[in-house]
Amino acid sequence: MGWFDRALLTVYSFITGSLSVVFFLVVLGWEAPLRIWGTMAQSSQQQAVLAVIIALIFLASVKLLLSSLQKRVVSHTIIKDTPLGQIHITVEALENLVLKTGYQVTGVKELKPRIIMGDSGISVILKAIVSSDLNIPSVSDQLQLRIKDYLAEVAGIEVRGVKILVTNISGEGRARVE
Repeated sequence: MGWFDRALLTVYSFITGSLSVVFFLVVLGWEAPLRIWGTMAQSSQQQAVLAVIIALIFLASVKLLLSSLQKRVVSHTIIKDTPLGQIHITVEALENLVLKTGYQVTGVKELKPRIIMGDSGISVILKAIVSSDLNIPSVSDQLQLRIKDYLAEVAGIEVRGVKILVTNISGEGRARVE
């Protein structure tokens, strides 16, 4: 449910709740709302305003009903259709595959993956901390290639790109012999 539907539901709930309380009080004998309704509906201009308000409430009802009946695909899964059915792979599972592959590259100290889904595949944005004694472009190239190949092989998902942002350099280098 989007932000518009939530706002509409909030306003709609407030209006219907208020009307329910008023109708309940009318049933218990409170006549003031009936008198107000009778005087509001006397002139044609007031009738037009009431008709517009009632039409808006009806349209809100229809919109909320339709949005509640819509079949939603969870946005945190990637769906692959196979001859035997669908396969759902969560973004979290893909991120774990990226971590598993990324930590196998020599010089990678820390990774924070983010998966972005698109129509023609996924993109991986990877924040990394790498060792200070290795060539950063070489480590980045290895990361990109391994992640792309591994996700295609294991998950069967086309990777459009792997963007790497080296956020820091690890001070730990190779052990020195003195």
